[in-house]
Amino acid sequence: MIIIIAKNNSQGDIIEAVPFESTSSMSSGTVLAGATISGVPFEVTSEITVEQVNSISIQGAAVLYYFILTGQEDGLEDIEIPMNSFQSRLRNTDPTYLQVVLPGVDYAQEIDDRQNGTMRIDVAYKIGEEVVLRSTIIRADLEDVMLYEGPESSRIVLVGHRSETYTNKSILLNNSNYRFVNNGFLRHRLSEPNIYLKPGDTVTIGDDTFDANVISYYISINRSTMEVGEQ
Repeated sequence: MIIIIAKNNSQGDIIEAVPFESTSSMSSGTVLAGATISGVPFEVTSEITVEQVNSISIQGAAVLYYFILTGQEDGLEDIEIPMNSFQSRLRNTDPTYLQVVLPGVDYAQEIDDRQNGTMRIDVAYKIGEEVVLRSTIIRADLEDVMLYEGPESSRIVLVGHRSETYTNKSILLNNSNYRFVNNGFLRHRLSEPNIYLKPGDTVTIGDDTFDANVISYYISINRSTMEVGEQ
């Protein structure tokens, strides 16, 4: 189960997705929406080791995604904002790309106050009422803010990039649900995220071992695509 959730005061709200135009070539999957989950305080860990992940069983856990816009760059607190969807592409050589779609325009002023902020996507695993793990998987510098207002729906689209250097490591991945080769380059579609997978890691999935030079996400209430590939 994958749920997009964000704290709004003390209550987490699941937001219904609105139509979203994706300019990427990522394919669709399925996301199952669950019941509304109350938000509780979490400690965000930016770097989680393989040992920490392996020590916690997350089989059957609900996967929750949070969007945070930092405020420290503008002398303000960080803010969690409900989102409809996000898509991102992380590469070993190019800057990370992140686009986030927010429902309505209620947070327009808070975003304008944090024009120098960092866009951040956190993923958490919840078993029963307990969040057993939470970590940041994507960061980007806020660059573009686009407001769309109409008689039937409104939304805010945020876009950003960030160049990062990663320490490469070897990772064993499971739960691939699709394997394909495009012009000789291998790619796997995964059924769940991996919180410590970064571009440039050497990945083993079944009989395949390759460098994860690109990691792609498209996540919403109704779609979920996570891919890792050579190119």
